Amino acid sequence: MQSEQHFTEDELNLLVDTVMKQNYAIELISSQITDIENGLMDAGDDQYERLIHLYQKLRDLGL
Repeated sequence: MQSEQHFTEDELNLLVDTVMKQNYAIELISSQITDIENGLMDAGDDQYERLIHLYQKLRDLGL
């Protein structure tokens, strides 16, 4: 069994920075929303609404 691994804050920041710079962020969020709407992913209403808000914010920022 693999031991549980955690990312450092620096690694998480690097990951987010890379995703944003490569313009993958809106694609990832859009895919998550589509999966939820099509019943392929289970998410609560709160998470769905947060994803919608994040998608709109990324779109408005042109990301």
